[in-house]
Amino acid sequence: MKSLLLFGAFDKRLKVLEKIEKKLKALENIEKKLNALDKKAKKKDIKTFVKKAYKKLKINLGSFITTKDIENIKISIKGLKEGRDYEVFFRRMKDKIKIIILGKGRYKGSYTKSISIKK
Repeated sequence: MKSLLLFGAFDKRLKVLEKIEKKLKALENIEKKLNALDKKAKKKDIKTFVKKAYKKLKINLGSFITTKDIENIKISIKGLKEGRDYEVFFRRMKDKIKIIILGKGRYKGSYTKSISIKK
């Protein structure tokens, strides 16, 4: 009688282990699918994006022409959002301004554009 009770307890543990193995296999499959999605969603290069669609890059000198303050230069890229997809930095040189666009979030790399300033 005692051996039947032990066998029953063993049988229950075996069933629990089988359920755990099934759940682990399901989790492994989910992990494989997520890894495949990560590989598909690789970061895009901001330089390639801007070069392919150069018409999407808008540089508005606005009141910079009169104030000569680089803070007044506005940059926009159609389809992207500043702060989420890219950051913009300016470097003032003697007779030109260097605009540096750094990819962010889903975008990587940088794009540089120089604009000549006439005095």
